Amino acid sequence: RLTIIGYFSRNYDVSARTGAEKTLNPPGTTAPMRPRPFLLLLAGIALALMAAGEADAGKEPEWNYTTGDLVRSVAISADGEYIAAGSLDEKVYLFDKDSSTPLWNYTTGGVTSVAISADGEYIAAGSNNWKVYLFDKDSSTPLWSYETGSGVYSVAISANGEYIVAGSGDRDVYLFDKDSNTPLWNYTTGNDVYSVAISADGKYIAAGSSNDKVYLFDKDSSTPLWSYETGSGVYSVAISANGEYIAAGYYDNKVYLFHKDSSTPLWNYTTGNPVNSVATSPDGEYIVAGASDSKVYLFDKDSSTPLWNYTFNENSGDGAYSVAISADGEYITAGTGGWVNEVYLFHRDSSTPLWSYTASHDVISVAISADGKYIAAAGKYYNWDGHTGKVYLFDKDSSTGGSPVATIDSITPSPARFDAEVTFSGTGSDSDGTVVAYEWTSDIDGFLSDEEDFSITGFSVGNHTITFRVQD
Repeated sequence: RLTIIGYFSRNYDVSARTGAEKTLNPPGTTAPMRPRPFLLLLAGIALALMAAGEADAGKEPEWNYTTGDLVRSVAISADGEYIAAGSLDEKVYLFDKDSSTPLWNYTTGGVTSVAISADGEYIAAGSNNWKVYLFDKDSSTPLWSYETGSGVYSVAISANGEYIVAGSGDRDVYLFDKDSNTPLWNYTTGNDVYSVAISADGKYIAAGSSNDKVYLFDKDSSTPLWSYETGSGVYSVAISANGEYIAAGYYDNKVYLFHKDSSTPLWNYTTGNPVNSVATSPDGEYIVAGASDSKVYLFDKDSSTPLWNYTFNENSGDGAYSVAISADGEYITAGTGGWVNEVYLFHRDSSTPLWSYTASHDVISVAISADGKYIAAAGKYYNWDGHTGKVYLFDKDSSTGGSPVATIDSITPSPARFDAEVTFSGTGSDSDGTVVAYEWTSDIDGFLSDEEDFSITGFSVGNHTITFRVQD
């Protein structure tokens, strides 16, 4: 609290999360003042802290890696130990969670999709050079590759790595055994196959095509168990680990849920714009969807009414480009693009994000470990030379690299005479580390001290803006 004689116009300027400051404008002239020469006006204010229930916008990745072009796809093993990424710089990358240096990379055509087995042992990739690849995690040399008739849009792999499914621009769905590059079968749809998914044991395969249909297959036959047609292309499909439930996102602005035993939807829900991405929990109990109406939705399988939805941009049709849900169904992650380029993490029980991270540009792909602890994200990144790509890894519980919090507790006396001793008191805190450095500055006199608390005399006459910063 500042006690000032007369009337003052006050303008508070709260700093970024790295520090705190307050500005006091010069006195107004609407009331008479007792003459008081050589007044030094000093002010401080605590950093405005996040309101209860607000997302932690200070989240930072454990690491990030820059590629030579847009990253179209990321995948993560169940334990979060391995991260695969595919980029239009014509490379497949494999990372260990403990380092941003790739374990290896392999050069092919532009990589449009990657998938990794639950144990991280096998990595599948689809490329716009018309090929499907299978890798062992221990080598950048493919175990095999197979050439389709066009670019490969989507790949998926069973939990044990035994079966690989691919969807291609040649209108075909392909199923492979990991031990051979000869397809077990392929099935021709009416148009490009945008999305494929496979159950944990590889028994059931879902596919979505721009011929407006979603398909369900049994691994033992290329004849669909069923198909369902709407009036628009299918952008995304997902299948529960047990193969019981199939979710689909259509360009007709709808989310659909099916049971494996029928082509009649259990329900559908209309969003405000096309549905870009869907995901299901392993038991099919929860379905998450991301749409171009700037929303992320969570559903229970028993109702078409969302449990909740989150709007990340009220005034724009930005896209929720990618969504994923942890194996225990507890955590949901989403990647967005347009004006709001964020990675979000939610708990199933609330539409309020646990945290968010602002990326350099569109977040096109996200993935999450089985327990929700690790989140991988990727997209495109603009710089002065054009655009490159980024791969990010987050720990849901850590704010490593995040900013500490600086608080100005008091500055006394204020006002003060030019020859008075003024005492400053501040506090620094950091949720995941220790504060190791302090800095006080004045916009008139410059650097003041590197102590948490101190006293000083000899200020210049004037209205000072005092800034306090801390370093973790």
